[in-house]
Amino acid sequence: MKSHAEDTAHLEAMRDAFGDKIDLRLDYNQALQPFGAISVLRDVDRFRPTFIEQPVPRDCLTAMASFADALDTPILADESCFDARDLMEVIRLQAADAISVKLMKVGGILKGQALMAIADAAHLPGYGGTLWEGGVALAAGTQFIAATPGMSLGCEFYMPHHVLTEDVLEERIENRDGHVIVPTGPGLGITISEASLRGNARILKEA
Repeated sequence: MKSHAEDTAHLEAMRDAFGDKIDLRLDYNQALQPFGAISVLRDVDRFRPTFIEQPVPRDCLTAMASFADALDTPILADESCFDARDLMEVIRLQAADAISVKLMKVGGILKGQALMAIADAAHLPGYGGTLWEGGVALAAGTQFIAATPGMSLGCEFYMPHHVLTEDVLEERIENRDGHVIVPTGPGLGITISEASLRGNARILKEA
């Protein structure tokens, strides 16, 4: 984790260079402790990010609620919101302005849509997070977002293009001009590469 000074310097440089043409989204991944976190968050609030994701540990909902109340920037709950029980507590405490929905976290497409039905009733928009999955899971996530209107904050489905050196799909899900293009084929809209699948199965067996 970089220092707060480095973070603010990077944010300032990006805003100075690109102004409001870029969409800044900040994720602390639970790295801050509640005591003193508000001063850090007020510093980054001035750069007008779209949201600040999970600044403190998942069980610190009272602190999350205080940030949501004090800051102009919306607070997004990720690790604090795995399932319906978590979401109901987030709503009760007003601990976030939006939630991150990951299919592996919530348990699949239908459970993700059930979670968003609750979020919709509370007027909390959803964001498509990622857990470093490959093309098959990202295809499922892409179809889920396309079929779920409350998932209105976009996604971070960049792994096959910028992190993975190989995937098991015949063709990677397209990213175009900052958008993920929804596959249009049957099912999830993808075709598995048999050669890649067999090759990786052999590597796992030998390991």
